[in-house]
Amino acid sequence: MRSRVDRYGSRRVGICEHDGVPGEPRAFIAALKPLAITVFFFLEFVVWVSLISHSIEQKHRFSQDTVRNNRARYPS
Repeated sequence: MRSRVDRYGSRRVGICEHDGVPGEPRAFIAALKPLAITVFFFLEFVVWVSLISHSIEQKHRFSQDTVRNNRARYPS
């Protein structure tokens, strides 16, 4: 830990202050931000893909039911 003088002249020593020392909590959180953003967008992509695939599956099922009903209603 390094002590540092703020703009008012008082010396502060603390683990939560960010002065570029690796291993501090703020530096650790700052390093995790890009990872968190990447994970968020990946999960959003997964949700969109699953919604689209579910929609396609529902359309296919609906069209199959329609064909089945039409065959039952109008036998050839």
